[in-house]
Amino acid sequence: MKLQLDQGHYRLRLTEDDLARLIDQGTLLQEWPCPDGAAARCELGLRDDIASADCSGTLMALCLALPRASFETFAAARPRRDGFSFQARGVEVIVDVDVRDSRRSLIQVNDRGRAGPETAEANAREPPT
Repeated sequence: MKLQLDQGHYRLRLTEDDLARLIDQGTLLQEWPCPDGAAARCELGLRDDIASADCSGTLMALCLALPRASFETFAAARPRRDGFSFQARGVEVIVDVDVRDSRRSLIQVNDRGRAGPETAEANAREPPT
């Protein structure tokens, strides 16, 4: 997971592996070392008991909660260029899955012979890298 910050906008970019862990385990935690030896951390979680996403904490301990059903619906429609976005506590947050990573995953599945028609269409549009 990558976290980008820009004047009241947070963007979390997930790889396909991050997404799989998040959906399977319900939570994803990333820590980054700081120069003073501390660690900044971001926890992204899926919850069944909320209707809208929320963001809390500080940049040293950021916590994001996403409604599971809405996020899983978003994730099922990938690859897509837009992100799962929301505003909470004065911050705009976008969670997205790396489109290039999604396309690579589809191509690899197709190469193993287990893909559906949507993968064949993706391969026809963009050759493997």
